[in-house]
Amino acid sequence: MKRILIAVSVLFLAFGCKDDDSRDDTILDMDNVVGKDWYYNAWMGNKEGMETPDLLEVVRLEKGGQLKSVEFGGRQEITVGTWLKDGNRLTMQYTDGETVTWDVLHSGEDYLQVLTNEGGRREYRSSLDYLGELTADAFLMNEYSEYDNQYRTYIAADVRGNIDVREGMLLLGNGGNVALENHEYYWSAQNAYEIQDLDENRNVRFYVRIGKDNHVKLSDSIYTENLAHRSPAEMDLQVNTNGSEIDVTWNPYVGQQVYYRVEIFRNDNPVNTAQPYFLSRIQPVGSTSLSITQRTTGEVNKLADLQPNQSYRLRLTALLYESGVDPVNDYYAYANLQAVAYFEKPFVWE
Repeated sequence: MKRILIAVSVLFLAFGCKDDDSRDDTILDMDNVVGKDWYYNAWMGNKEGMETPDLLEVVRLEKGGQLKSVEFGGRQEITVGTWLKDGNRLTMQYTDGETVTWDVLHSGEDYLQVLTNEGGRREYRSSLDYLGELTADAFLMNEYSEYDNQYRTYIAADVRGNIDVREGMLLLGNGGNVALENHEYYWSAQNAYEIQDLDENRNVRFYVRIGKDNHVKLSDSIYTENLAHRSPAEMDLQVNTNGSEIDVTWNPYVGQQVYYRVEIFRNDNPVNTAQPYFLSRIQPVGSTSLSITQRTTGEVNKLADLQPNQSYRLRLTALLYESGVDPVNDYYAYANLQAVAYFEKPFVWE
């Protein structure tokens, strides 16, 4: 992944020349710097800007001179270059040829005040508490229409991990902006635009407002790999119930690393996806079935709340993750989707 930039509003704190009585904070102490994520905040007040230089850089200087960047939307770390120290100057050489210098004016365990060749004086912080576990992901959503026998691919988005989010927007390179919908504990955009509406670099941005006055802009890229086109008939999703168990079967994808998730909702129109009765754990590549009872381990299991003779909807999601993401062991895998496809089947609980 490329170096990701995020824009966040910030309250600049004034530091004196000493952060305690024993240390001169004008002398750079690398023990306070290495091994930490450092955030630069440059929110400029333009929530719809796609090209404005208002993004937050998240970097880490590792021991041994390795330079890393944190793709904050998906919380993925990548090595992007090397760094060197010369007195109070830090020089970062990126693998893409870019050179960035920081002349450190003041530093401590959680702050760096620097002059940079990129844009004057900046302040980096080692944490921004109001971000919480915020993640933002843009991916491909595939939909098959039986009405006109057409398979379409849209741009979808998911923002979650912070209950203080008050507003969200997906920004596209062609100038299109889509307001994110609030689903209680997450925000989303579905069927926002078709894939041809992406710019040539396939980049998008997010604007997120946290609380009253904290503004964040995140950037993401949507790669070209997609799920193979598949109709509901080809998926052959089947649901059978006997009053105590739900047996689900399907035809798996072949030739791709596709995982699966099973969910159960009330059969309302529209379906309230924020309140599932059942949400399975990620099912491995090649899975063909899942039997669900009140004892089945899942992220949500409220099967005991199903009412006899009531109609419900089972949704099977096919999940293709970004390259290198391990959906079983990576805590933030849910924020690194590449493509999804939904297959649904109504059923009556007996």
